[in-house]
Amino acid sequence: MAAARYRDRHTVARKKSDHLDAMVLANILRTDKAVHRPLPDDSELAQAVAVLARAQQDAVWDRTQAGNKLRSHLREYFPGFLAAFQHKREGISSSIARAVLAAAPLPIRQPSSPAPSCARC
Repeated sequence: MAAARYRDRHTVARKKSDHLDAMVLANILRTDKAVHRPLPDDSELAQAVAVLARAQQDAVWDRTQAGNKLRSHLREYFPGFLAAFQHKREGISSSIARAVLAAAPLPIRQPSSPAPSCARC
């Protein structure tokens, strides 16, 4: 709210823009720094929460990436598996799906194009 009053010093038309807001905030710190109190440093607990939150977000991204890779490989090697488990609540993450994958034989990849034949052979 206070920044909005500072913005009125620089523009009449209450139009907001990132460039104008950055300029206003820089001018606030440059001209009126003594009027504003500094923010307190984060406590050790707040820093620990930030580290844990980042680790949790990284774990979610890693899990999503692993799931996408698994889905891609299943689409290539076992397309019927995806069809069988797509309507289940947990999908391919369910314990039943994991048990089926563990019991499934390893696929023998078929080449996408036939091997070139040797004319001299």
